[in-house]
Amino acid sequence: MSADKHFLTATKSCNPGQYDHVPKEVDHTGQISKDIGNLFSSDDFTDVKLIVDGEIFHVHKIILACRSEYFRALFFSGLSESQSFEVELKDINGKSFYYLLMYIYTGKLNLLDIKEDAILDLLGLAHQFNFVQLETALSEFLKASLTHNNIALVYNLATAYSLSSLCSTCLEFLDRNASKILESVLNTSQQQQPISAANSPEPQHLQPHQQQVSLVSSASAGFLSLSRQALVQLISRDSFFADECQIFNAVRAWCLARPPNELTPVEARSIYACLRLELISLSDLLHTVRPSGQISPDALLDAIQEKNARKDCELRYRGILLPEENLATIRHGAQVTKGECRVVLLDGDTVNYDLDRGFTRHPIDDKNGCIVVKLGQPSIINLLRLLLWDKDTRSYSYYIEVSINETDWVQVIDHRAYLCRSWQELYFPERVVRYIRIVGTHNTVNRVFHCVALEAFYTRRQFVLTDGLITPEENVATVAKSACVIEGVSRLRNALINGDTKNYDWDSGYTCHQLGNGAIVVQLSQPYYIGSMQLLLWDLDQRAYSYTVDTSCDQTHWDRVWDASRTPCRSWQVITFSPRPVVFVRIIGTMNTANEVFHVVHFQCPCEPQALRDHLARQPPPLQQQQQQAGLPAASGTSAAATVAAATYEGDGASSVEALADQADGPASRSSSLVSFGHGRSGGAAAAATAMAASAAPSGSQQQQQQQYDGHPSWATAKPGSTE
Repeated sequence: MSADKHFLTATKSCNPGQYDHVPKEVDHTGQISKDIGNLFSSDDFTDVKLIVDGEIFHVHKIILACRSEYFRALFFSGLSESQSFEVELKDINGKSFYYLLMYIYTGKLNLLDIKEDAILDLLGLAHQFNFVQLETALSEFLKASLTHNNIALVYNLATAYSLSSLCSTCLEFLDRNASKILESVLNTSQQQQPISAANSPEPQHLQPHQQQVSLVSSASAGFLSLSRQALVQLISRDSFFADECQIFNAVRAWCLARPPNELTPVEARSIYACLRLELISLSDLLHTVRPSGQISPDALLDAIQEKNARKDCELRYRGILLPEENLATIRHGAQVTKGECRVVLLDGDTVNYDLDRGFTRHPIDDKNGCIVVKLGQPSIINLLRLLLWDKDTRSYSYYIEVSINETDWVQVIDHRAYLCRSWQELYFPERVVRYIRIVGTHNTVNRVFHCVALEAFYTRRQFVLTDGLITPEENVATVAKSACVIEGVSRLRNALINGDTKNYDWDSGYTCHQLGNGAIVVQLSQPYYIGSMQLLLWDLDQRAYSYTVDTSCDQTHWDRVWDASRTPCRSWQVITFSPRPVVFVRIIGTMNTANEVFHVVHFQCPCEPQALRDHLARQPPPLQQQQQQAGLPAASGTSAAATVAAATYEGDGASSVEALADQADGPASRSSSLVSFGHGRSGGAAAAATAMAASAAPSGSQQQQQQQYDGHPSWATAKPGSTE
């Protein structure tokens, strides 16, 4: 302790409270910033003059050098300018440079007080002099200030300076306003004096200056001022949604607006090559595109051949792009064109539905039965969210097709071989879609397919597909992901997948089954491509368990993916296997060193990434190779958690002696309110299906569902402490 600090401490001990107001540190950075800022409006201590656009700025070398690598090199790297008291900066607007100096000295700018053209110049200066924070701030301001008047200038700058975020925002603005902008360009081009291409020896984009646009609207001027690079990037986008013939005419107007000798024939052809001629009607190809003289006869014939030879769904359509926004809504012009009770599918209500209302349906046995949704406009989507009727434990199978014209269909989801329930999150490679067709193929209760809600999105979230199924990176065995426990015994039905790995004891917080009878079964909401799982076995004493794990897609055909039936296991378990489609997971206990009941506290799949990495790191290299070659890993004994000393039992005020006794024999059985579910399910489901086959409503399972939740007297002693 320093002498000064010791003095203050000793003084405070003698005079408590007297020095509470004494500052513990000094922070006057605000005053320093203010003092340096005052130098901006003063010529005091300046040591160099900058001449910019005829204006003279008296500045301080050291301040500019501290704020900018450019000025540091200019003034202190031995260049000739470093020895001069007068330096000229060329090709820089004086007013914009004034604002840059203000930012250098004060760190502040009121952008609302600066004209738009100066802000654009200032963005260029921020990029030139490498003021990254200023460049970012100006980009964010311009994102919120885009108009038809300035979009081209901002987009050109964003492209030239590789400002990816600003460039993306500009492209989205152009996408959303494509038709209006192109319409303005075409209205302007009609004011030109037409010249027949047949009478011209060379393409019109190389003809005299009289072909240039003279009178243009602001929106048209914006489009026509795009750089060639920006134009190519724009019209190459699937999301630049407008009539293709309209895009052709706008590109032609852009070429005609170029000054003489600015655009070579090769460059012009490269721009026209970005057009999708196959989307233009035959009439427009013959009467608009061909007379223009801009497209070669061979290119026209190729477009006509492609249009006739390929299916409509294979053509490169354009569509609107609205990221993270549900397009299957009435607000966006979507409507249900096929199915019974159509009005409810797109109403956005995912809560108020029951046995009689709140869903759209179609008979499964009807050869033409389906549900069809027509979006308001051709749209780019890569995610569908579907809510299947889920007021009982029934499951459905289905497939989904999409189309641009309701004639040629492309299948994007095929879940006919899987049993699915509740919310479905269905990812697929992005496509332009106008129609969505949902076809139900199976219902485990009756012969009607019920759908409560449909949502259609384009999402920027990253996803991985394997054979058309999602390979999840996060736990999908959760209630939030619509998974459920369909067999097992617990106080709460979904205690196994509620995510609580802390609050469990001898009476609650686990799911169990009797050894030799039954299993614990988890159903995921939809098929996932999975190669790992994680279990937490009940571990509040020294007992060990053995178990096996099977997976299935239809609850009929099971594959064993993990066999630890002869291995004592404790606490956390990491399970790895050859990745495969999974809907159902069946965990069967085979041994408990304390009693005849198997207890699991928590289940998740896939395994947490860090836990999986730790698990693989603990495996000896030969064993890792064997597991990879066999595809079905042998159990490797206990997990890392099993090597940790068992937790001390602290229940019901038991002493340590009593706890040790309990570990040997197990605590006395207490009354319990455990609930079993899933027993006798198959017979009940079959009876319900027979009785309800002719019914169109999702009924016939209430009694079955009640039976699943009724208390089971023989399971009253199924707690971990029981030895019976």
